[in-house]
Amino acid sequence: MTRAARFWPIAIVVLLAANVAGTVVMIRASGGEDANAVEPDYYRKSMAWDSIATARQQAAALGWTLRAQLGPLDAQGVAALDVTLLDRDGAPIDDAQLGVEAIHNAHARHPVSATLAATAAGRYTAHLPLRWAGRWELRFAIAHAGRVVPIAVRAETAAR
Repeated sequence: MTRAARFWPIAIVVLLAANVAGTVVMIRASGGEDANAVEPDYYRKSMAWDSIATARQQAAALGWTLRAQLGPLDAQGVAALDVTLLDRDGAPIDDAQLGVEAIHNAHARHPVSATLAATAAGRYTAHLPLRWAGRWELRFAIAHAGRVVPIAVRAETAAR
């Protein structure tokens, strides 16, 4: 048997073994703890989609600007969240109550909720136990003047 004739059966076996190994790795990865994250309370949210969409349109019509800044994680996995809230004219909104739900892109099963405290005119802050560095979706519920305004933004935090 020539050298080339021996090579092809070995190459086919190696390729099939690599395919099987890759499939096993993918199956293991897809079954991990955070692999199948589902939106919390998704059924209620889907049933109320029209009212959520209306609230978002009303929030956009208000012209409010929310700037969120996540600080780096400290040794305990806590990051400072600083928020500036401005009205359409750029004036600070300082008598609002802000709540936030933070959802990490890679760990959506573990949302973090907090209430922000007012620190100055239009400035609010909270310390969030985020545990992971990276990109977070921050979903705010802003109560002001008898209405609740939902605003969602994305922000990143870095490891210390």
